[in-house]
Amino acid sequence: MVSVRKRVHFLLACAASLCTLGLLVVSMGLQEWIMLKSQCPIASSIVTYFKSTYGLFSGMAPALCLIQAPSFYSVPSTLFKDGSKTNQGLYVTVLVLLALGILSALFASVLSFYNGVTNPYVTLHGPRGLYVWNSICFVSCLLVLILHALNVQCAGLSVVFALSMKNNTTEELRLENTFLVCYWLVLAAMLTCLIPIGLTYFYYHLKRREVKLMQFTNPAVTKDIMMY
Repeated sequence: MVSVRKRVHFLLACAASLCTLGLLVVSMGLQEWIMLKSQCPIASSIVTYFKSTYGLFSGMAPALCLIQAPSFYSVPSTLFKDGSKTNQGLYVTVLVLLALGILSALFASVLSFYNGVTNPYVTLHGPRGLYVWNSICFVSCLLVLILHALNVQCAGLSVVFALSMKNNTTEELRLENTFLVCYWLVLAAMLTCLIPIGLTYFYYHLKRREVKLMQFTNPAVTKDIMMY
């Protein structure tokens, strides 16, 4: 029989993992990752700007330098057509890490629910599994944040899309990048990965203290009671 305290702890951990899963799915599907802003000189005394937002799969280019109408473009096709090998490699790595984060959050939520309704032994079905899957999700999100920022700020990812929208040079573009909500959703997902880890540790830490106290008064008590 699962105790009420254990059920509450691990169902809360399940809810946190589902929140992580939702944040990662939403961030992966929307295009509000980066906004690039570029100066677009039309004449010697006139300087206009254009802004474009793009995500992992699509981007939107508003009216460009008062010349063309707003349009949408495919991030993968543009990147693999005009981008460098570095841009492409970092882009694919980010996608793989995001997919890994989503899968690990899904496994963590299932495992948290399983621990909340049953009493598995202290193996990968128990707290160790929760530590492993949530840690994988945490590290995946952290690497996504780092690698995507490197791709944008250092490898010139925004330059690829800006040049595809306007036949210009990188010097004339003068790009400014702003990280939008989807990028920060990954940060929020990374932080929520810590909630199941903390709940799991807190529960088993308290349980271990109770078991030691019980073993002190009754040496016949075994550690198997920690499952409950």
